[in-house]
Amino acid sequence: MIRAVIREEQSHILPGESLAERAGLGQTVGLGQVTVGHFGLTRHQLLDPTTNIHAIALELRSASQAPLIDSNRPEASIGTRYNCGSCTQITAYGARIERFAEEGNGGGW
Repeated sequence: MIRAVIREEQSHILPGESLAERAGLGQTVGLGQVTVGHFGLTRHQLLDPTTNIHAIALELRSASQAPLIDSNRPEASIGTRYNCGSCTQITAYGARIERFAEEGNGGGW
């Protein structure tokens, strides 16, 4: 799931977005585009890949503890909740996470 999230987040990163992050711009940072301040982490901390991956894991754990949107599609449900905690239907983002996770190793990442 972590690899699937990273693949999804990095596949649609905008040109220059990573440079903007390093310059201190934007609200989300790193491999999993984790929100600054989430889990009390700073931008500087989230720019560290190990810390960012740990934050992705914490968010996925939190998302997986919420009721699944569709019990037959746990990866899609958790992926949707990762990206949109208040969503009540599986989103396109969640469907891509499901597909990447099913491909194994986050789709080769």
